Amino acid sequence: MSVEDPFRRSAEIADAVRAWYPRRITRLQSNIKRVVSVELKTNDRTDPGDRLGGPAFDTRDTRVCVGHSFRPYVTDLGSFPAGVAPQFVRLGVSVTRSAADAGITISYEEAEGWFRAALGVEWSDYAYQYGATTDFRSPASYFSFGVIIDRTGRPLLTPDNFDWTRIDGEGTVARKIVPDPANVGLIEQLDRIGPCIDTSAYRDPRITPDGRWVLAVTTANPDPSSIRAFDALVDRLRVRGLIDTRFVPHAVHLAGSTAVVEFRRVGVDRNFRESVPVPTEEDLRIRPESGEWVLQLGYRPSVFPQEPDQWALGLCAHWTEMFAYGPLGKIAE
Repeated sequence: MSVEDPFRRSAEIADAVRAWYPRRITRLQSNIKRVVSVELKTNDRTDPGDRLGGPAFDTRDTRVCVGHSFRPYVTDLGSFPAGVAPQFVRLGVSVTRSAADAGITISYEEAEGWFRAALGVEWSDYAYQYGATTDFRSPASYFSFGVIIDRTGRPLLTPDNFDWTRIDGEGTVARKIVPDPANVGLIEQLDRIGPCIDTSAYRDPRITPDGRWVLAVTTANPDPSSIRAFDALVDRLRVRGLIDTRFVPHAVHLAGSTAVVEFRRVGVDRNFRESVPVPTEEDLRIRPESGEWVLQLGYRPSVFPQEPDQWALGLCAHWTEMFAYGPLGKIAE
């Protein structure tokens, strides 16, 4: 199949959308440029009035809607060269007809056409389609597209260790969409290196090839009933940016049923340690007495955890709050 084959129909639809909705497209693209240039640090979503939408070209009684949002702290999702301030721009193409209808779909070519019109020629050529299935080109009611853009507005291919599951949940897979055949330079680059950038030359030595923190994990007389919860905590600590983009763990030690986490805070040239009780299997079956939550779990959860992974996620969420509003985020040099 030639490069033009999967591109032709979506390009025709994109041209038609641009002709019909130039002002909406200009407003949407201006909003993207504004957000990217200021390095937004929270999820900013499209206002209803800024969304692009109208009748589908393949099925005129079906309406198409295009909305966008942003994924902050993208540097934690993969390896990027020093000085790059990437933002992940998400565009969702959905279909509606009426609240009573179900199972309404549009073709992939229709969805890509609206996406290309909304994002623009330069950015859309670098984009990826992603979701929970590899059956990307089947008709559907919703299609997800995304592209990484730096603060200057330059689009980037994803790094080879980019964690797509952090974009859309466990099981997320992605594919590079076919560029405009006129973009010869990008097509030649993709033919040469594939759909992602090789990061081996500048990858942080503190992370593994797949993008997780390298941790020194040790134990001393561990309580056997605490091992599952400790392993769950270690697994979560390896995820870059899960707690905070400034949090850089490097060692975790279990002594009895107490874990000691050693970490550095970006911008502060010294090591820090946090000790936390690691619950046993019995601890996760019995709710603590009033006032003993922190002694048993290390934090007071909004929902009592009954599985090791629930406890580990809750503890990490507690530390996220401590970085955002508490003492961990106010550590002085």
